[in-house]
Amino acid sequence: MGRNLHNNRLRARGLAFVYTTIAFVALVGLVSLGVDYGRAQCAKTELQRAADAAALYGATGIVDSTYSTKAIAAAAENMVDGSALVLSNAFSDSPKDIETGNWDSTLSPKFSTSRSPINALRVTARRTAARGTAVPLMFAKLLGMNTCDLTCSAIATQNISDPNFIGLNGITAKNNFSTAYDPRLGLPGGANTYGGASIASNATINFNNNPTIQGQIILGPDGYYNGTSPSPIKISDPLAYPATEGPPFPATANLNVNGTVHITGGGTLVYKSINLSNGSTLIFDNPTTVYVTGNIDFNQNGEIKPSSGLPVDLKIRMTGGASSYVGGSNSNNVDLTAQIYAPATDLDVKNTGSVRGTALFRKMDAKNTLNLYYDISQKSVVSGLNNIYRGVALVK
Repeated sequence: MGRNLHNNRLRARGLAFVYTTIAFVALVGLVSLGVDYGRAQCAKTELQRAADAAALYGATGIVDSTYSTKAIAAAAENMVDGSALVLSNAFSDSPKDIETGNWDSTLSPKFSTSRSPINALRVTARRTAARGTAVPLMFAKLLGMNTCDLTCSAIATQNISDPNFIGLNGITAKNNFSTAYDPRLGLPGGANTYGGASIASNATINFNNNPTIQGQIILGPDGYYNGTSPSPIKISDPLAYPATEGPPFPATANLNVNGTVHITGGGTLVYKSINLSNGSTLIFDNPTTVYVTGNIDFNQNGEIKPSSGLPVDLKIRMTGGASSYVGGSNSNNVDLTAQIYAPATDLDVKNTGSVRGTALFRKMDAKNTLNLYYDISQKSVVSGLNNIYRGVALVK
């Protein structure tokens, strides 16, 4: 009996040792999960930031072939788990860290190294055991895991086209349809619709219902898009454009439009304001540049257009002010065909707004539908201006 008691005690001690060992292994695993996982996640965040920085700076060197030098330099300025990131295409056992290619958001895949033209740079940042740069683990060593491999990638594009429709301080509508068209073929619709129209803002682009956007969304660093498609492109600097230049001569009167009114002669015209009564149409029969120092007010329904139907034949320049607007509190259906430059003026439409051509506003707001049709035969109204839009953006 004494021997059995002794054997039972030995068995209990053996079981206790087994349970203690299991508990210790489990404890080590939990500690590893907390400490090592946290370290790995922190390093991954740093690695992604370094990849982003390298791609953005490297993309500025695509044109002059300095992209590799610039990407490597930017990576070296970013620390990952306490050491600088090293990019190289010299490792024979892994794909390249720095690759040029073509980015097109309408294609699949969006980035390809075999397409042209070359307009984008992909940076793949690696901290791996194969390179001797893996993130070391502390407690996980007891479980046979000495290091952790990390890989992050970033794609930046160069020379993104200037935006076609811009609401610097935001764009809001219940519904939206945005596409490109060729006004030389007539009004947009049917076969006369193309991709490539882009909408941009430094603030929020908010469409309550699913919009139809055949093009891109471009956002400043603090911008936000509430939709799911297309994926927005973030630029590194805010969109910024100079104020409208002063008219070449003073405005002498308002232009009041009742019914259908034709303005002949072309050239440059300056008005204090333009006021359209309900159902009125204002037509410019010759290529005209119109300066407006106040508002363009629509009393319910109205249309402004060139007789040719070509937006390039009507340039509207709003000098703006704190309460400057196109549309107004009584506007219903606002229809515009023109190249509109109005960085200090709001597009304020109470029902439906349609703009054909290209436009820059301080803010764009339509309570119902906002239709934007970009003229593919012409450049954006902001092309060539002195602004801080760099044309380099992180897209992935």
